[in-house]
Amino acid sequence: MDTSEEISFRGFINHLHSSTDEPVSTTSASEYLLTSHPGGFPIIEGNVAHFISRERPGVIAGVIGDWNGWDARKAIMTPIGHGLLHYQHEFEEDARLDYFFYEVDVDKLQDLPFDEALIRAPIHSMRDPLNPRVSESGFGLKSELAMPGYSRPAATLGQTGTVPGMLGERTIASKILGQERSYTIYLPASYSAHEKPYPTIYFKDGADYLKMGKAAIILDNLISMGMISPVVAVFIPPVARTKEYNCGDDYVRFFCDELIPHMHDRYNLSTDPAKRAVIGPSLGGLISLYIGSQRPDLFGLIGAQSSAVHSVYGLDTYDSRTAYAVSPRLPARLHLVIGTYENCFDIDKQGRCQDLLNPVREFRSVLEQSGYAYRYAEHHQGHSWGLWRDTLVDALTYFFGEGFTASSCS
Repeated sequence: MDTSEEISFRGFINHLHSSTDEPVSTTSASEYLLTSHPGGFPIIEGNVAHFISRERPGVIAGVIGDWNGWDARKAIMTPIGHGLLHYQHEFEEDARLDYFFYEVDVDKLQDLPFDEALIRAPIHSMRDPLNPRVSESGFGLKSELAMPGYSRPAATLGQTGTVPGMLGERTIASKILGQERSYTIYLPASYSAHEKPYPTIYFKDGADYLKMGKAAIILDNLISMGMISPVVAVFIPPVARTKEYNCGDDYVRFFCDELIPHMHDRYNLSTDPAKRAVIGPSLGGLISLYIGSQRPDLFGLIGAQSSAVHSVYGLDTYDSRTAYAVSPRLPARLHLVIGTYENCFDIDKQGRCQDLLNPVREFRSVLEQSGYAYRYAEHHQGHSWGLWRDTLVDALTYFFGEGFTASSCS
């Protein structure tokens, strides 16, 4: 097997099927497939990705990822002969998605219908051992599928010659929350306490934006390239994330009435709401939308990445689709991003898809109908830091770029 057609997955399968009477030859062919694509797994042919794994007796194996709600029932691998398992799926040319391989011991399946038994069984998940590409997440590294048309924005990578901004760890004592809270301050390399006051951006899930969102690298690059004005950034990690970000009013009072004055006492910051942004992913996007509608006197720039648009977990107190549908409209510009695979970004215990995509589309329609200045984009990605990192570049240039045009975009 030494031609490009034979190295392809289709060529390999044809060879395997034509060599069923030659176990030595087919076993050799299997090993050849695994060793002839260094760094080339999954094998991508056209818009189809082929996932390959070794077969183990007594084990059900499959693929869980952004495209199937991390549901073990939806992508079970099938044997193709001589110790190999296979699963294939068609993706958009520019898709970028996270995934794991998984294994379930057959003897751990309960005496239930197969789908129910599989979802209840203990699952061992692992990265694809044949794929060197990984992506960062709050749950550790995952395998990354990058289709040929996907390109990571250059501004998310370290660039030679860029002068880095200054990062500093700080704390603030909150009387409202009754605790000391930490934050990280980013000052652009050219920061001066005596020049024109600087615009600011406040990052929810701040530590994650620094680590997985590459926010400091992106800021350094965009400022150095002159794509955005020098901006001061504040990265605030949550303490009780679900409570605080689920439209927590005490948290909002701390943020708006303690942290903002604290920052202005210490740094040379603009007081213009049109030059002050808040942004977050998922629940961090929800609290950003909530703050934007509750305190338009402070924030005129709102970023929500893969955001819930209403309070969650049974708390029915807020819905941005009604909060922003007011007349006159709020004095805000918004940047919204969602992945097309987020119509089923997770599966609940009843096996139902959790949908973020369509509510965000509905919210976008509210902004359009109400005449807001906004930018909206869908990408062929899932609910992941890869998406939020990649699209942070556009959010920052929309908020702080030179020559901004205040019009709706799709």
